[in-house]
Amino acid sequence: MYKIIDFDKNLNLDSFYNETKIKGFLNNSNQEVLYDSFTHFKNFKIWLLYYNETCIGSVAAHSLEELEFLGNNAFRIAARTCILNHLVTDRKHSLRNATGLHKMDHLTSQFLIPICVAYAIDNPMYISTNESLVGSQHKVHRTWTKVMKHLDFFEDPIELEYRNSFQHFWKLKQENYLKKLKENQWPEAKIALKNYLGYDLV
Repeated sequence: MYKIIDFDKNLNLDSFYNETKIKGFLNNSNQEVLYDSFTHFKNFKIWLLYYNETCIGSVAAHSLEELEFLGNNAFRIAARTCILNHLVTDRKHSLRNATGLHKMDHLTSQFLIPICVAYAIDNPMYISTNESLVGSQHKVHRTWTKVMKHLDFFEDPIELEYRNSFQHFWKLKQENYLKKLKENQWPEAKIALKNYLGYDLV
């Protein structure tokens, strides 16, 4: 039902791009912003999440060699995070349900962040947020990160200017996050991650 695959320039993603434009996810709405904008990094990866053969989400991770003070081999994860919630019938992704956030009961925590963590495992990882109104960034910055910090998944954010905007960089506490994921992992997420990675992440 759910499947994680690597981004491939040969994939036909026209429908996904069109849906992201409609929903205001402008950082996911074409190959240039979703993929090409990362090609200058030393290490980067973009993944797509499929549901019943329809692409419903994307996420990226990349090295942060330009911000060396964040730690050796640091990575920015959960970049270009997008879920087309309206295309999913069995599970929903909502920032309005605080209980759901505490249970990691949404698609981002079950699929998108774990695949990033697996890619950058044992290296410093950061999620950046800002006050942008593009997509759901504002809600993520104001709501989601506060819940994640309360759950002890993040250290206190570092505030800095990055790529012409003021950003908060939240360092992920990997062990805490993966422990909580193990306690709350959906069976379908476990299967999808194992099918992609070849092993159980948690």
